[in-house]
Formats: sequence, structure tokens, C-alpha cells
Amino acid sequence: LKQGGAPANFTQQPDSRIVTKGSTVINPGVTLNAANTVYEVGKDWINLGNFNAQFSAVQLVSGLPALVVGSNTFNDFTIIEPGKMVKFDADETQTITGVLTLKGGYGDLLVLDSTDPLAPWKILPQGETHILYTLIGNSANIRGPPLVAEHSDSLGNNLNWQISTSWTGSGFSADWSDPDNWSTGTVPL
Repeated sequence: LKQGGAPANFTQQPDSRIVTKGSTVINPGVTLNAANTVYEVGKDWINLGNFNAQFSAVQLVSGLPALVVGSNTFNDFTIIEPGKMVKFDADETQTITGVLTLKGGYGDLLVLDSTDPLAPWKILPQGETHILYTLIGNSANIRGPPLVAEHSDSLGNNLNWQISTSWTGSGFSADWSDPDNWSTGTVPL
């Protein structure tokens, strides 16, 4: 969303659905009032202005690599894309007031990392969380209790996360290197 020099406010109509194969960009000086809109974003979420989430849902919906830029307050935030890589703006905070759903697939983890390996991306979930089959790196959960990621693995440099990978022994061999022996479907890093 762009504006021609003066501050601009955009308000979505109730029950709107916005679908894009590309990126959603909120430029400086722009305020987007989301109401209860569902945003299905194929690539990046770039917030350089002001996103007023209200009762909306933001979903990153394609297998394309994506960036989440700027500090954002989302109502519901969802990524259900096995194998997708999402990089979050270093030192910025992603607050989720509603439901947070991050889910990859068995043997095809959703990768969540920082844009800068020396600076973490921050997450502040305030509601329900569902985090499964993820590979998480360089992240700081800044809420009270640790954030639980089941059947997941760590790239390292995570703060206040409980990331679980467990041996299942379900593979054709007893080898450590058999991905089917692990709850993630991948060999731990």
C-alpha cells in the first residue's frame, strides 16, 4: 500500500479476503486497519507503516521463501507450508494476540530464522499456539513460559523455546542417520 506523500489510512471492508501470490507491503506513512480480513500472502509481509490487526488473520500460503519485515502485531498468524523458509526481521518483535500456527511436515520442516545470524528475531505469542514440524533458529521468545515446538529441531541460538526432537526407532534400521527414526522425519542437527 502506498500513499502520495501525506499520511494515508486504509480500512478493509468487514469479511474481506485478500489473496496475493506476491508480497504485501505497507509503506511508511500508511496505516492499514484490517477489521476481520483474511490475508493470504504468497511471499513477503513487509510492514514499514502501521498494521492495525483488529480481528484479522495473516497467512503465508505458498512454498516460496518469505520475509516478515518490521515489528508487527498480528491477531491470528499462520504458516502451514512444509519445506518453506521464512526469515524474520532481526531485532524486531512479532506479537500474536490470537492464535499462532506454525506447521511444516514430517520430513519437510518449516524453517523459521532471523535475517541476521547475529541478532535474533523476537516473538511474543499471547494466545493459543500450535507449533509442529519446524526448524527454528536465532529466535527469542519474550513471553513468560517457554514456547513449545513439537516434533521440531533447532538451528541454535534460541532463547526461551522448548524444542523437541525424539527418537522413535520407527526406521528400517537402528541407525542414527535414518530420518525415519526421529519424530521430525529428519536427522537432528
